Amino acid sequence: MFINTALGVVGLALLLLVLAQAMNRLMPNLAARVLRWPLRKWSGVTAASIAVQGRTTSYLHCGKGDVLVLLHNYASGKDRLIEVARHLKDSMRVLIPDMPGHGEGDKDPQADYSVAAQVQRVRDFVQAHGLGRVHLGGHGMGGSVAAWYAASYPDEVASIWLLSASATQDAWQAPWVKAYDATGQCPLLVQTIAQQQAKLEFYTGESTYVPYCVLHEWAAAGARDFDLHHTILKTLRQTPPLEQHFSGLLTPALIVGGELDRIVPPASVKTLAKVFTRAQTIVVQDMGHVPHLEAPAQTAKDYLAFRAKLAGG
Repeated sequence: MFINTALGVVGLALLLLVLAQAMNRLMPNLAARVLRWPLRKWSGVTAASIAVQGRTTSYLHCGKGDVLVLLHNYASGKDRLIEVARHLKDSMRVLIPDMPGHGEGDKDPQADYSVAAQVQRVRDFVQAHGLGRVHLGGHGMGGSVAAWYAASYPDEVASIWLLSASATQDAWQAPWVKAYDATGQCPLLVQTIAQQQAKLEFYTGESTYVPYCVLHEWAAAGARDFDLHHTILKTLRQTPPLEQHFSGLLTPALIVGGELDRIVPPASVKTLAKVFTRAQTIVVQDMGHVPHLEAPAQTAKDYLAFRAKLAGG
C-alpha cells in the first residue's frame, strides 16, 4: 500500500514536471504569466495601480512601516526588484512603481523621458499616495532618478539607496557607452532570446540560468519597446553628470557598486560619495551590475544595517 502510494506521488510529480517543461517551451507567454503569480506571492508583493497626473501608474507593494520607494533600471520593470523586496518587507513598506516607458507604465512616444521629468513623475507618485518624506532607492537609471530627486528636493527625502546608479560621468565613460556613441548599438537593448541571455551575462559576468519562458517574455518586451527605449536612452545620454551640479549634500546615502560592473564602473561609487557626503559606500567583490539579483539577501541585509544605523542616530 505504502509503496503504491509513493510510486503514485512520484509519478504525479514527474507528470507535473513534464507538463511544466512543455508549457515553458511550447507556451512561454502563458508559462511566464503563470509563473509570475507564485513569484509575487513568494516575495509577498501585491500589484496595484494609481492615477498620477492623468496617467495610470502600475506598482508593486509589500510590508508596513516607513516607506521605501524603489525604482528599477532602464529597459527593465518593477518585477526585477521583488527578490530584494522580499527581504525588506518585514521591516518597512516597499513601493515599486513601473517607470515611464517601462513595464506596464505609460509609453507615450512623445513624452519627456529626461531624468528631470522622471523625477517629477516619481514625486507625483509619492504625493498621490500622500507619503510626505520618504526613503528612496534605485538601481541603474532608477538610482540616477533617486539621486537627482534627493539633490533637487532634499527636504522630501529621508535617505537614498543607490545601486549601481548611472548618475555620474564615470557611468557615461564605460566602454559600452563609447561603443554606443560610435555605432548606435547598445547591449542593453534586446529583441531576441539570445540577445537577452547575452545581456544577462553582460550584467553579471557569467552565464545565468533563467527559465526559457521568462527569457522569452523579457525578449518580447524588449522587441516591443525597442524603438521607445532607444529614444529614452538618447534622452538619458544628454543628462549632465550629477557632480557637475551638486556636492556636499547631507541626505544620508548608502551607495553600492559591483567590483565587476561593466555597465556602471565602480569608480562611480566614490564620485557619488563626494556629492552625498553623509554616505556609506560598498563595492561588492566578485559582483556585477545587479547585486539585488545576484545576492538579494546580502544586498537587503546591507541596506537594513544602514537603516538601523540611521535610526540609531
